This record gives sequence, C-alpha cells and structure tokens, in this order.
Amino acid sequence: MSNDVSWADTLTARVGRAVRQAREPRSVQWLSDRTYALGRRISKATISELETGKRKALPVTDLLLLAAALEVPPVGLLVADLPDGDVEILPRQAVRSVVALRWISGEDVLAERPGTRIVGQDGLEHFREWGRQRDVFAANAEPVVRARTIFELRERIDAAARAINAARTRLESLTPGSPRERELRELHDAWQSRFDADTAALFDLGAGPDDA
Repeated sequence: MSNDVSWADTLTARVGRAVRQAREPRSVQWLSDRTYALGRRISKATISELETGKRKALPVTDLLLLAAALEVPPVGLLVADLPDGDVEILPRQAVRSVVALRWISGEDVLAERPGTRIVGQDGLEHFREWGRQRDVFAANAEPVVRARTIFELRERIDAAARAINAARTRLESLTPGSPRERELRELHDAWQSRFDADTAALFDLGAGPDDA
C-alpha cells in the first residue's frame, strides 16, 4: 500500500473514531436522523462504516454535516489529542496536533518552529525556510485573519454597547456625586473608551458594525 493511501486511510479512520466518541451513547440512527434534519441524510451504513474503519474516504460535505449534527467543530473531528499529540495531517508530515489546528484555522503555517539552538548552516537555513513559509502563509491567510478580526471587534463592540446602556440606566437612579455614582461612571467611561477604540479599529479595516 502506498504512503498516500495509508495516510488517507489513517486520516479517515481518525475521523471515524472521533465521530463515534462524540456520538455515543446516542445511536447511529440518531446521528443519521440529525444529518437529515440538517438537509441531507448520511445513511446508517455510511456512518457505521466510517466509525468501524471500513470506509476509506470521507467527502468534505459529510465531514461538515457530521460536525454540525454532533455540535462539534469540524476541526475537532480531524485533529485529536490536543494540544501535543502527533498527527499526520499530510502524507509523511506529522506535527503536533496544535500546529495542525492552527494551520486549519488559518492562524499559522503547517510547520513546527525550529528549536532555539540553531547549529551550523543547515540549522540556519531551516530557520530561514520556516520564516519564509510563515511570511507566505500570513499573506495568503490575510482575508481569513481580517474576517476573524472584524467578527471579534463586532462582538466586543456589541458587548461594550450593552454595558454602556446598562450603566446609563443605572446612573439615572443614583445620586450625583455619590461614591456608587462615581464608581459606576468610571466603569461607564471605561466601556465607552473600549467602544470608541474598537469602533475606530473596525473602520480602519474598512468595515462597520452593521455590515453584512
């Protein structure tokens, strides 16, 4: 059996084990019904073959459906033993599971950082190549990073707005100048500063709180 086929079998088997672990103690029929409720049924036979290692490949569509049905992140079915377990995420390329996780989520290059003790020219070239890969990956992942940053900023802006409104409502019932009023006003002002800073950062990215 060639290495690439062995890798594919191993990867699919790992997904199958993760599916079974996330499903149990519920039945295979339950999981099949859950996928049907999401728009497309994955049969009991397919799920059973996946969980027992008989199925040698899994479409991305099925991976996404199973993850949604099980209410787990899709990457959680691909990468096990986080954060430090070894995973062969590509043929003949085993890395720590956290490195694979960060690559899949667009956070970092699929390569272990070279050790801090670099010996000789080979070690220096290895470190330089790692740095080059990170630079290329960062440039290609920019849309993903930008989208994640925009989402996180909007979440923080919404949280700050709720806190500001709650503080304003509470301030209306407090005696001006009282210790509690001063304390709450300081908190209000802190939330307002955070709101203003995050809103400015969002607009710097060319987005706005109400963008689709």
